[in-house]
Amino acid sequence: MNDSQLKYLRDNQQELGLKLLIHARWLASTRYGWTGTSKTLPLGKDPEDIVCEVLDDYLHDIRHFNPKHGIDIQLKRAISSELWSLHKRAEARAIPLEDDHGEQSPRGYDEIEPLPDAQAATEHDLKVLFELLRAHPSVKGNDELELLLMAVEDGAEGVEELSQATEIREERLYELRKKLKKIWPKVLDEFKKGTEATP
Repeated sequence: MNDSQLKYLRDNQQELGLKLLIHARWLASTRYGWTGTSKTLPLGKDPEDIVCEVLDDYLHDIRHFNPKHGIDIQLKRAISSELWSLHKRAEARAIPLEDDHGEQSPRGYDEIEPLPDAQAATEHDLKVLFELLRAHPSVKGNDELELLLMAVEDGAEGVEELSQATEIREERLYELRKKLKKIWPKVLDEFKKGTEATP
């Protein structure tokens, strides 16, 4: 187990979860035909379920990080693996994942460019998620939480970087992130309902 990477996951779970959700939705739609409305993943699962399962696996010592590769790459690979396994188990007629057994570069996923439509959908989903977070009663009017979300939306990662971007003490950032963690499931449910309602 790589303790430093596991600690990074625990400390940055919300930001990483949001990025993984966008990645999972893109993979599910472009490779497996998931639409979020008329077609679900096998066993009735959604990309949100896959992300939660992957994060839980790492947090509960089922999966382990490899210190040779970046955490983002390993999490994305785990998402891809779960989606592939899900379709294989359900014998779904899916477009197979590209064979990357020989892939040695930890930048493999950085080299995948989404199609324009997928990119636009991803950007839209990200915008909606941040809007839902900002509109939540616990966030709206809270200058610190609004500032924190703005920094995350601008690409800041990790407590140190967030502290520099927001000028909020690192100790205080941990408290703020705990607040966001509590409201995240409700925001995600609201996002999911909005996606299902979209024609």
